[in-house]
Amino acid sequence: VRDPVAVATRNVIEAVPFLNMYTDKERDILGKNSSNLFTLNTIYKANQRILHSKSCSDDELSFLLNFWRLIANNICEWNELVERTITKKALRENYIVTLGITIGAFGKLGRFFYDNPSYDMEKYLTKLKKINWLRTNKDWVNRSIRENGKVLNSDEAIGLTCSMIKQYIGLKLTKDEQAKEKTMQENN
Repeated sequence: VRDPVAVATRNVIEAVPFLNMYTDKERDILGKNSSNLFTLNTIYKANQRILHSKSCSDDELSFLLNFWRLIANNICEWNELVERTITKKALRENYIVTLGITIGAFGKLGRFFYDNPSYDMEKYLTKLKKINWLRTNKDWVNRSIRENGKVLNSDEAIGLTCSMIKQYIGLKLTKDEQAKEKTMQENN
């Protein structure tokens, strides 16, 4: 039996040109010099975060397609790569927008829009263009990356990264997100 979320993920990757161009559909780990930026599994896990289910209806697939198209269209650095004004190496080394943790945070963000259809997803996701995704942006320290520059990789880090993105694009944080933000501020 084929996993419906896996099938939906493949459909999304094929339908969104940027994801199709830069997603490794075979391997789960990218080599240092890989020509890809993402693995199928990374996008799959993000879609699982969005759907919270093992099934995927036509409406859910439609939501995923719309969501990922909006993400891809509104990440300036991804578009700069397509236009060849930035290299893959520079994108990987200097920005957080290709990290698994950021894709996971997009999954969590997608869940918010999925649960709250009254929010104009397009209006909010257009604001992704204004975000400073550079690793040197202090807002990502102890959320996405450690002070030493190493990438964090935990559900907590995904949550904190998503909270920062939500703040950047003007979405209110949940009480749980506010509490985690407060704890993070106190620990810094």
